[in-house]
Amino acid sequence: MDSSKPSPPDAAHLRDVIARQFALHELNHFPLPVTEERHADVAVPRAHTLADIYKCLHQGEFGVGHSIENPQHFGNQLVYELLRAECESPVPVVEDVSLDKTVFRINLAPYRKLFEGDDNAACALLLRVCLNSASVPRGSIERFLATLKRFRELNKAHELTVEGRIFVFPLSMVDQFLSEVSDFMESYGTVPVLSHSPVYRELNSPSYRVADIDSLEDSPLAFLVKEIQ
Repeated sequence: MDSSKPSPPDAAHLRDVIARQFALHELNHFPLPVTEERHADVAVPRAHTLADIYKCLHQGEFGVGHSIENPQHFGNQLVYELLRAECESPVPVVEDVSLDKTVFRINLAPYRKLFEGDDNAACALLLRVCLNSASVPRGSIERFLATLKRFRELNKAHELTVEGRIFVFPLSMVDQFLSEVSDFMESYGTVPVLSHSPVYRELNSPSYRVADIDSLEDSPLAFLVKEIQ
């Protein structure tokens, strides 16, 4: 963990990160678009739970290291998922999940398509980037908790808007979730690492790997940097 005093989370950057998640993985589950004849709707997310927002923000703060305890198993799982990835996918190759554009998800389906059938090269290059990313120490618990608090404020103020639709989690639900995170910290001395919710998995079929931008820029996959969104 970075021992230096962390800078506080920027509300605009945090809003952008969450809005991007809703634009990519939530908006398509609401079939009625906002038009000139209709006012913006206030809606509870259907494809995200708070655990999914938490996971995105956790990845953006702490990167990939927590998910690679066994490099060989990680590599085998990457091969398995990449070979099953459907190349026709609406998600971008690279998806920014950090407030400072240093951590991102590489979505396996569009990534695989870039290699035109050379799955061995696709796996080897991405595995190296992920392992190098895992060696980069990063993250501040203090800043992460401040980010969660700022998310609560944005949600309460109805500031998480995408294409005219305002996404809002019930405040009582947010407070209960944050209370459970606090209880976990008191018991274990660190923040929890969460998986995607069942509803997110069912509706979005996530298949990606998390990478650090420095590791990407120092690899043959550096050309992906221009794809970050």
